[in-house]
Amino acid sequence: MASLHLFSNTDERGDVASSIRIMPSPMTRVGCANFGDFQCAMLGFAGRGDRFDRIAIDTHGNPGLISFGKEGLDAGTFVNFSRQIIVPLCDPGAHVYFSGCNVAEGDEGWGFLRAAGYFFLRGSGGRVSGWTSLGFTQGLFDTGHTYHLWGKVRTAYCGADGQCIGYAEK
Repeated sequence: MASLHLFSNTDERGDVASSIRIMPSPMTRVGCANFGDFQCAMLGFAGRGDRFDRIAIDTHGNPGLISFGKEGLDAGTFVNFSRQIIVPLCDPGAHVYFSGCNVAEGDEGWGFLRAAGYFFLRGSGGRVSGWTSLGFTQGLFDTGHTYHLWGKVRTAYCGADGQCIGYAEK
């Protein structure tokens, strides 16, 4: 069981703090300054046949959008990128977690979770989650987490074909 931590790699204080997220080993940690870094990492994992059972993505966000540096990734980006990567990136039952602020908010948020679920969980199935609120105090207690003290976590459950088969909001 391998875990992957992707984070926004800038000199901003919050980004530096989130780069130390604690996750189970073996863990691969990749800092992405832009979409090209993210794309290169994903293509590399797919090319080597790497698979993960949990993925945490610490970035900045808006409803239906995450960003690495100044470049945003939305549902359409994931849909288009799914055409380039056709091998499974995750083990069956994997969990993909987006810690970006507001990423799962509104209809855009649900669309984002569905598209990200298809991208990451196609060929394996699992769940993809994200927050509906702002977060703050990144790095508190040196865990590397962004803390969301209000809002909800939305989760889309995906079958092995990557299609969403259920939703939850807590």
